[in-house]
Amino acid sequence: MFEAKRVCVVAGSVRQPMFETLEGRQLMSAAPVPHAALMTTTAVGVPAIEMSAQPAAKVAAKPAAKVVAKPAPKKVAKPAPAPKVAAFPVYVPSSTVVKGKSVVGQWTGTMRLDGTTTDSAFSVTFAFQRGVAASGSFNLGATMNNQVVTTTMVFDLHNNVRALVAMPTLNAGFTGALSSNGNVLYGRFSFNTGGQWKTGMFMLTRG
Repeated sequence: MFEAKRVCVVAGSVRQPMFETLEGRQLMSAAPVPHAALMTTTAVGVPAIEMSAQPAAKVAAKPAAKVVAKPAPKKVAKPAPAPKVAAFPVYVPSSTVVKGKSVVGQWTGTMRLDGTTTDSAFSVTFAFQRGVAASGSFNLGATMNNQVVTTTMVFDLHNNVRALVAMPTLNAGFTGALSSNGNVLYGRFSFNTGGQWKTGMFMLTRG
């Protein structure tokens, strides 16, 4: 190819046209050629632009965890050992007869129910005695339907007395004391007959 550059006509003379070849010129491509340092070739031979690696962001080092010394465990005072409980005492019967005041004989007196002013006859005949226990016949009089029962009255060393009557038709109890001279028995009684409980006072004198 040839490119006509100029044709000049000057006053009566004609100059021949000048031709310039294009071999010496470098054709400019429409797409800029990337720098060789940035070119890499992919697996299919297509140039790929290799971006310059950016420096990795530095991660700030975590501060070392502070080691807090644990407080020493508090000493808990041990509870004082519980006192040993002594074994329950074993009852050992006395080898000798416990002596008490003799009450063998006839005793007469009265009974009065609480809330009344009427006295009823009451008598006891102790037939025998073993130590502090005396057994005999109890004539309960009109207060307890004139029943006659046999039972035992116990006299302790402090002159207190107790007796119990247990029958299908009657439950009765006596508590009281023996006078210091040993001649009077007095105290309270309670009984249940017909499903009703009643209470009162009694007094007996040695006959």
